[in-house]
Amino acid sequence: QSYFILQMQNIERRKEHADVMIRPDLSGMDFHKFGEVNKAVARGRLAAEKMLPEILQKLAQCTLDKNAQEK
Repeated sequence: QSYFILQMQNIERRKEHADVMIRPDLSGMDFHKFGEVNKAVARGRLAAEKMLPEILQKLAQCTLDKNAQEK
């Protein structure tokens, strides 16, 4: 339980520097059951796919910014 609290604090600090946060719905999962790893991966993939338009937009903006700096 203390590990979980530390992880949540770490996530909160890192959110400040993130351009995009992918947050899969992991509710109802028991992380002590290694058999649920495939379910967690599937949920992570689904969350990433939902964020793909925003990710692509951020990448495009980075490319535009980089090209503008090079001129």
